[in-house]
Amino acid sequence: MKLPSWINGIEERILSFLSSLEIDDQPGRYLPCLKGVTPEGENIAMGLSCFALKTYHMLGQWEKLDHGYQNSWISFIKSFQYIDNDTQNNSFKKNAFIDPVLINYLESNKAPFSVRSAVKRILKPGQPKEFLNSTERAVIAETKQALATLAEVDEFSNQPYGWFPKTPRIVTDYMEKFNWSQPWAAGGQTAALPVFFFLEATRTMPASNVKGLQEAASAFFKSIVDDETGGYFRGPTPEHGMLINGAMKVLTALSWLEEPIHYPEKLIDTTLRYLPRADGCHLVDAVYVLHRCSSQTDHKYNKIVNYILSVLDMIKSHNNEDGGFSYGIGVAQKSYYGLPISRGMNESDIHGTVLLTWALAMIFDLADYPHNWEIIRP
Repeated sequence: MKLPSWINGIEERILSFLSSLEIDDQPGRYLPCLKGVTPEGENIAMGLSCFALKTYHMLGQWEKLDHGYQNSWISFIKSFQYIDNDTQNNSFKKNAFIDPVLINYLESNKAPFSVRSAVKRILKPGQPKEFLNSTERAVIAETKQALATLAEVDEFSNQPYGWFPKTPRIVTDYMEKFNWSQPWAAGGQTAALPVFFFLEATRTMPASNVKGLQEAASAFFKSIVDDETGGYFRGPTPEHGMLINGAMKVLTALSWLEEPIHYPEKLIDTTLRYLPRADGCHLVDAVYVLHRCSSQTDHKYNKIVNYILSVLDMIKSHNNEDGGFSYGIGVAQKSYYGLPISRGMNESDIHGTVLLTWALAMIFDLADYPHNWEIIRP
């Protein structure tokens, strides 16, 4: 299939943009954006380093880097693992990957979304209370991201991370605690478990025990799948964006569990009903769902192709003269887990770039477009 002409040379433009964000003499250090970066954005490092490494890997450029540079970059990411022998083994921070700039911000009273969450609970007292606080959620998500990024280049953490349920019953109880009427957030948090089981539990537990944990997670996801939409939730059907974004998170978990999607045809039908919202997460999530479902079925392939051509037009609106992509149209990503990293100017940012590079890699695959790009497993 022929893709639009603006795709020509996109790889070189993305690499040029990434180079503009690289901090000299610090392999693996990147800014979130150029013009509108905040002091916090200049100092946060680990997550941005993961974004850049994933982008290099997807573009097939990682293997072309000097081995010494690769090792320095990997060591930089590994340097954020919080290895402290005085930390209790049951602490969520034990052997976690922690960027102190982010965590210090979340643990201070500066974090604005802590206030917003409190206000929401006052205004909507019937809403279930999150049982993990903002710091715990961020540490778990950041650790999962670092581990998955390292795995892309066949690397592991220096010490196994162990803050995850250790028995099938506790796995189920843990997953039940999330608010599955909001599957985007619930799926995002529970999707970390299969990564921890696959990459970390296998280093410290017998294979039979790990299998029990994985089977419990698989059984839970099967218990919440909706046979009408193919989505994963409880209660009334969520609005379309929430349903697709939540399904995307569960599908990433099923990938690490090496389990098939339960109703891929239904999920394709549901995704095709509406185009996604025009921001980085919604765009890549819709493409990911279609790409993963299409690996199991040829259902409505022609309609999927037409859909992704429309998504390509949306992605083009995020592509800027600086060579990268902005998270929003003409607006750089402003925050990272609530930390203000940019002023949201009309420029590309590293988060939008990694997401939409990933979306392009999957679109190339779906469209049988000749390419040498890799598709990451988040």
